[in-house]
Order: sequence, then C-alpha cells, then structure tokens
Amino acid sequence: MFILLVLNVMCGYSQENLTVFLRGAKYEKVCVYVSEKNDKVCAEIQEDSLLENWHNVEIIGNGKNRYNVIIRSEQHPNTFMVKGWINKKNCGVYLYGRHRLNNQYAVNVYQSPHDSKPIMTLLNTCPDSFPQGEYGAVPVLDVYRDGTSYWVKISIRHDGKSIVGWTKDYCPNVYGSCN
Repeated sequence: MFILLVLNVMCGYSQENLTVFLRGAKYEKVCVYVSEKNDKVCAEIQEDSLLENWHNVEIIGNGKNRYNVIIRSEQHPNTFMVKGWINKKNCGVYLYGRHRLNNQYAVNVYQSPHDSKPIMTLLNTCPDSFPQGEYGAVPVLDVYRDGTSYWVKISIRHDGKSIVGWTKDYCPNVYGSCN
C-alpha cells in the first residue's frame, strides 16, 4: 500500500546533493516535518515493497537531529513529491565494497573524513553483502561533502561491537546494488 499524505508542500531542487533512501518506511510511516525543531507533520510516507513503490531522499540541509530533504518517487525521479525535514535515523544507505583486498571486497571505515587510514576494514566475498543495520540498511548519522563526493557517518554492529565512523563505500540505491 502506497501512502503519501501531503498537508504542506514547498519546492526546491539541486543536483549537487546526496541522495539516500528511507529506512523502515515499508514497516511504518515516516513523518516529514515542517522544520528542524517543529514537530508539526507536513507529510507521512510509507513504502510498498510488493509494488516496489520506493522513494529517493535528497538531503539539501543538515540539522542536529533532522535532514532537510526533497522526496521523489524512485520510479519517477523527476516528479517532486514533498520537501521538509525528516529524522536522521530514517535515512539509510547500504555498505558496498568498492575496493579489492586479498581477493575480497572491502569497506573502509574512518574515524573522520580527514583521516588517511581506516579504523576498520570490513571484508566480504560479495560487494553488497556487508553487515547492515536495522531494516537492512545502515543509518546516515551525518554527511560531509569533501568537494568531489560525500562521506556518510554510519553506525553498525560488527563482531559484537558497535562501530561508528565515516565511509565513502556505500550505495544510496534502495535495491542495495550499485551496478
């Protein structure tokens, strides 16, 4: 069932922003708020995995606990749906091994986007089979643009430990494949 209840709509668009997807929206409605600090809801979005009604979430602003976003249909990416603020925990990406190390795919996690050595390297035989978070995707806790691309701050569980760090080894595609 595809649900989009829009009460207030504001427009704006830029190709320079990071696109992620909604975590958990196929299980429960995700609220879109009027502002970063106001709890007034301007839309509720729920995705439908059976009909494959997914959404692209373009981050256009970064607040303390919420992102300012433009939400579009995955099937019709040029169609504007709603602009507002959503909780950071509702934005997600999949980890994706872009590098090869010892005949395995690697995801490098850094303490900060400015570090040259990773604090951890996750290895796997498949580029898109890395540990994910609740709802199958890792939350995007923060974003940083280094001039050419985006770093995302993530939180994952690995070997029984919680790891928080920054990576460029991710896929913003809801299907979890960057091919």
